[in-house]
Amino acid sequence: MGLQKVLQKKFTSFEAEEQWLNKLASFGWLLVDYSKDDFSETTYTFEQQERAKSGHYKIDFVTFRNRADFEDYKALLEESGWDFLAKNEYYTKLILFSTTNKALFSDQASQNMRDVRKRHAALRFAVMFFVLDVLSLLAYLKFDYGMLMALLFGFLAFGLYYTFVACRLTVRIRKGQLA
Repeated sequence: MGLQKVLQKKFTSFEAEEQWLNKLASFGWLLVDYSKDDFSETTYTFEQQERAKSGHYKIDFVTFRNRADFEDYKALLEESGWDFLAKNEYYTKLILFSTTNKALFSDQASQNMRDVRKRHAALRFAVMFFVLDVLSLLAYLKFDYGMLMALLFGFLAFGLYYTFVACRLTVRIRKGQLA
């Protein structure tokens, strides 16, 4: 086990995160763990390894219906020369590392599909938080508890955040289709 480094950072795009990871790899830092990132900074744990200098990172976003789908995808990636890094088997953001020159996405359309999958997840979260917001409002009107008002604003904020993310991804997807 080599020297370790723990860094915290927040990214708004996969490309920016990939560039940052690849810069660290060029200095010999291999990602060994990361925490789930939603609204706060992500914690990345790196280990000093010589093989990191000859590799590169890519990020994919995939949802799995079951463990077998995850295992199939993981096997496909490993056969293609990619090392898989994930929090658990159902985590949708996948950070991959490879020392080969193979691309993760074969064309622009398949790369755009990553953004489409992320947009669908953001829309699901937005709808869920707006439904919870309406339920909180109804409960507040019925019971008049101050805590319900806090939940109401919290759910509204999360719903608006995920709606913003979905809109931003929609613009990005359309730009990718025009390119």
